[in-house]
Amino acid sequence: MVGYVQGMSDLLSVVYAIMQDDSDAFWCFCGFMSRMVCTAPPLPSASSVLTGEIQLLDESNRNAPPTRNT
Repeated sequence: MVGYVQGMSDLLSVVYAIMQDDSDAFWCFCGFMSRMVCTAPPLPSASSVLTGEIQLLDESNRNAPPTRNT
């Protein structure tokens, strides 16, 4: 599976300009992307980033001094 990366639309526009058919351009682009070698590590998903942020907040709340209700 390939996620979206910046610049994909630039590549697809060239493929579409040559193919002039939505379906052909899509399958050609899919084949091209399946052969690409990813040189960058995958970005974390939004849910894993959010989970990490929640864990950090939870830890900092545990370490915070108690507050007084006045």
